[in-house]
Amino acid sequence: MSVKHDAGKPRLGLFPTEAILAGGRALTYGVDKYADYNYKSGEGLDWNRYYDALLRHLFAWIGGEENDKESGLRHTDHVMACAAMLVDAVESGIGNDTRFKKTSQSVKTGDCGSTGVCSECGALTFHGNNCCCGGKPE
Repeated sequence: MSVKHDAGKPRLGLFPTEAILAGGRALTYGVDKYADYNYKSGEGLDWNRYYDALLRHLFAWIGGEENDKESGLRHTDHVMACAAMLVDAVESGIGNDTRFKKTSQSVKTGDCGSTGVCSECGALTFHGNNCCCGGKPE
């Protein structure tokens, strides 16, 4: 009997082929526009450049627009490419982490009320308000 010790390893065959092809179409368009692996060159890009582009394409698609006007490709193709580049940048440590960092100065309590965690879904709730799921802050 043959044995293969692959328990706990990612089952990459579960990743939808169409999603891989979609990202590949947009990355190929990017190669024609910029260069192979342009996003990895030098010090890389600020991470917000990836997620801003991803959100622009996602919101255009949510708004009912199927294809990007510049490339002619589906917005969902670009979403996959942007997500792939963002994941690659994060996992490889390429570029600059430009996410907002919450500090003690970022969220003010005191005059405006308290911040709590919803007892039902775990979401943050502000000003003692009930959560959108109907739960109450702990």
